[in-house]
Amino acid sequence: MCATSFSKTPQRRLRVCEVTSCFPPSRGGVERIVEALALRLEREGHHVVVVTSSRGLPSGTYHQKLAEVEIYRYPEYRLPFMETAVSPGMIGQVLSQRFDVLHVHGMTPTVTDVCILIGKLKRKPVVLSYHYDAETTGRLAVLLETAYNALAAPIIRLADVLTVLSDSYAKTSKVLQGVRGKLKRVPGGVELREFSSASNHEHKQTPPPTILFVGKIIHYKGVEYLIDAMPTVLARVPNAKLVLSGRSNSQRYTRMIANRIAESPARDAILWEDEWIDRPALIQRLRECTVLVLPSVSRREAFGMVLIEAMSVGKPVIATSIPGPRDIVKDGINGFLVPPRDSEKLAESIVSILGDEALSTNMGHASRELARQYAWDRVTAQYVSIIESVSPPNLPTLDK
Repeated sequence: MCATSFSKTPQRRLRVCEVTSCFPPSRGGVERIVEALALRLEREGHHVVVVTSSRGLPSGTYHQKLAEVEIYRYPEYRLPFMETAVSPGMIGQVLSQRFDVLHVHGMTPTVTDVCILIGKLKRKPVVLSYHYDAETTGRLAVLLETAYNALAAPIIRLADVLTVLSDSYAKTSKVLQGVRGKLKRVPGGVELREFSSASNHEHKQTPPPTILFVGKIIHYKGVEYLIDAMPTVLARVPNAKLVLSGRSNSQRYTRMIANRIAESPARDAILWEDEWIDRPALIQRLRECTVLVLPSVSRREAFGMVLIEAMSVGKPVIATSIPGPRDIVKDGINGFLVPPRDSEKLAESIVSILGDEALSTNMGHASRELARQYAWDRVTAQYVSIIESVSPPNLPTLDK
């Protein structure tokens, strides 16, 4: 998909309402996508409102500004039976908001679906960015997901355009089977200037060889399988170390990972930085590592933004062969793909990179070249083009 060029002043200034259950300072790939897009739309001359939850801040109601982008935040309330939250305040804001185009990011049950209905009841064009399937855990997981998908599918079809992060995710999503004609692939992005400037500094890898994981410490990331791979890695590369950088929002999973590390024969080679790191620290970790690993086990990992961030710094990457990440990692070219939940295969791939400097260097060069297609300028231009294409004709020019 080719990027589109735009003039500084659009012929029509649109009122665009972006709806997302999470937005910075909350951490994650969706948050970064929505923030980059909102700022790009604002620079293009459109009026942008973001309606989101107060996740990442003390629970409450906020009205803020980011540049000229208006942000409305509302409390969310977690549902115990699905991995989602409800936010009546978000629904109320979308109901009262004036907009020309509604752009909804999901799937977040009770937010995404209801907002699509609101947009169509208002007779406005709706763009749905389908970032991931709704998913739950526990004994009733399959039943709940099947029931929700059956309810959500006809609502999703009401959207005028749907974007997906990768072709493999779209092809394997049961919910998206009936909307193939409306789908457009728009991947996640990376600020190449910010990350590639780090790679321009020659950083000679010094011992110990470092395996890096960055992200939420949460069940679908599969961190336990990376921990379990470390004894095998150390048997072949005794001076290797594993750095886990990220926090968990689940006390139960935090305890499980802490116990897994404590009981591992490789515990002295594992460092868990149980904190969120800022962008400069992230870039520094990426520069210093030998390989980045994303061992995710669930469709909740629909893309893998940290993969393209590591690639832009010129690092080899290892990911599980699941929809989304397998579109980013070219097996044997810029890294390796391994089966999910397979610690032995994971260890084998890590050892291959740690033990072969020429292979690691070549994969790093390939990563840097492949990362160019994910430049934010190109990605946000695609989103802007889609939003402008569905906008109503003959809109009056809005006052600044």
